[in-house]
Amino acid sequence: MNYADILDHFGTQVAAAQALKINQSNLSDWKGRGSIPPLRQLELEALTAGKLKAGSECDKFRVPGHQAA
Repeated sequence: MNYADILDHFGTQVAAAQALKINQSNLSDWKGRGSIPPLRQLELEALTAGKLKAGSECDKFRVPGHQAA
């Protein structure tokens, strides 16, 4: 997933930050870096019931036998 995917889903950076219960500046940092931290990707995948998909770089952090809601 990338920053644009998050904005497409939530509509605004503010809404995404509220859903994640984080500071909006964190999302700005992700945009600047060009990547979303793996654990946040997994959190977003779970929060969106799989509508947003975590990248393969997140696989090593997945709990075996657990799938997004």
